[in-house]
Amino acid sequence: MLSAFLNFFLLTVIHDVVPRQPLPDLTFMIIPQQKWAWSVGDVLSTVSSVMAFTVVLLHHERWVVLRRMFLLGAIMYGLRAVVLGVTFLPPSFHDRDEICLSQVNRSAMYGMEIATSTDVHIVYNSCAHFLIVMEDAVT
Repeated sequence: MLSAFLNFFLLTVIHDVVPRQPLPDLTFMIIPQQKWAWSVGDVLSTVSSVMAFTVVLLHHERWVVLRRMFLLGAIMYGLRAVVLGVTFLPPSFHDRDEICLSQVNRSAMYGMEIATSTDVHIVYNSCAHFLIVMEDAVT
């Protein structure tokens, strides 16, 4: 739970800190951005996750394997939070505003106004992270 909270928190903070323009890269200059690659990557990740859990559930010692798998996953997620905390690299793609939510205007944020007139919930956006989104409950 701590690893998940740290990852979600750091992704929310980094989303507003990281620069908008990607770093210059020779490969990305030669090969144009492929919009279909996002969908293919999501499908392949889902298929491999389902296959892995199927293999674990059909294993003779499934509880031992499942416990070890969750322990390794938690350790890797915790280390991911450490890496996210020390590196702020810009995205490798150009159409960040199409894919991600826009950055927050920090000068327009007032604490009491937000606390009394907004509805806070967590949303999954297509950048593969969870972000805390605030919607105005008054209007």
